[in-house]
Amino acid sequence: QKLRSEAHLQVRRNDEVAAQSRSERDRWTFYEIIK
Repeated sequence: QKLRSEAHLQVRRNDEVAAQSRSERDRWTFYEIIK
């Protein structure tokens, strides 16, 4: 049980990191368009 919750936490952290980098990339694309 503990192992599964650990894995779940890891997956969620990965998702957060992916979402973070995705929004970063979108923001940069936005800047490029404005320029």
